[in-house]
Amino acid sequence: MLDQIRQMAMLILVDTMFGTDFTPEMKRLWPAVLRTLKYISPGVWVIWPGIPRPGYARALRQLDKYLYEIIRLRRVSQQDTDDLLGLLVSTPGLSDDLIRDQLFTILIAGHDTSTALLGWAVYLLGRHPEVAARAQAEVDAVLGSSIPTLETVSQLNYLEQVVNETMRLYPPLHLGNRLAAVDVEFQGYRLPAGSRIMYSPFLTHRQPEYWPDPTRFDPERFSPAESQHRPPYSFVPFGGGPRICLGAAFAQVEAKVILARLLQQFNLTLVQPKVQLHMGVTLEPRPGVIMQVQRRTKR
Repeated sequence: MLDQIRQMAMLILVDTMFGTDFTPEMKRLWPAVLRTLKYISPGVWVIWPGIPRPGYARALRQLDKYLYEIIRLRRVSQQDTDDLLGLLVSTPGLSDDLIRDQLFTILIAGHDTSTALLGWAVYLLGRHPEVAARAQAEVDAVLGSSIPTLETVSQLNYLEQVVNETMRLYPPLHLGNRLAAVDVEFQGYRLPAGSRIMYSPFLTHRQPEYWPDPTRFDPERFSPAESQHRPPYSFVPFGGGPRICLGAAFAQVEAKVILARLLQQFNLTLVQPKVQLHMGVTLEPRPGVIMQVQRRTKR
């Protein structure tokens, strides 16, 4: 499921943000996408920025060529569109290089985080069939056989709790870092300006003082009654403050729509329940999520 979800997330992202169908490029550029993910995964380069990193230039060139080409085509077409690419191209003073930087960030970060979130979500639904049954019953009651709309998706409250509890246990962005802008004193530690400060949503989400029995999967933690007692910044799957993830709302809606469609049309049975945490750009289940997928009979 993880591989299938990754390709789905990429197609959705490129179509929504760039107004382009990535399908014709999928086979050709997929190895470059996977290679680039390794390039930006946590490693020695975090603390040694100048370390030589051979083996990635070709993949980066391939993606650059693709991005510069869709920028060129959009400029030539002069389409008046409201997708991200259209907004960037129509912004005065933005060079192709600056637009490329934004597209590259969205291309990688925008699909990989959704992949991890959805991968863990289907895994947890497979591990907890009672939760899957309740979520599926909600989907049936709200959607029936209809395609989700913005209005009906907003009514899938329990499915939203499942998504949030998934991000609590396995936040896609499990690790973050910032450079201290000024000298800081924090809990007895002196952090000089310019220090790289690492923080972990994964650990924050498992603090027992905020989350009783923190390793247990329990979507009820995010029911309205429970959520009102949660202290600020105890749940930070997208970070917080002025630098909160710009794609947070997009990712949450995307996850609910995809999960709703899967539950609406299929029964999912987990075949390999044992997985390991893999710390790449995002936190992923390895070797993947192996499931038996059976189409539901028409209701």
